[in-house]
Amino acid sequence: MLDRAKNKSEECQRGTLEYHSRYQSSDCLNYVRERGPISRGIIARETALQRSTVSLIVDELRVDGLVEEVSGESTGGRPPSLLSLRTADANRTTRSRRILIK
Repeated sequence: MLDRAKNKSEECQRGTLEYHSRYQSSDCLNYVRERGPISRGIIARETALQRSTVSLIVDELRVDGLVEEVSGESTGGRPPSLLSLRTADANRTTRSRRILIK
């Protein structure tokens, strides 16, 4: 009986985490699509996500071929790393990952 309850609890947690992960991924992708090129810091500030969470999500989106890094103009120092949508691969990969683009 305890094993079934434990398994059900783990399934609920995993389902919730998957939902939040998918929602956060689509949220970040929408920011890049609507406001790109955009920095990870701006996405983190405007979505109230941790910078580390945004970086993890962006890394997944880069691996999937949805976003790419582009260099911004330097204002005196290291040029910023900005994110831009890769439109050629976005439609194909979005369907396979089931990310919702608003």
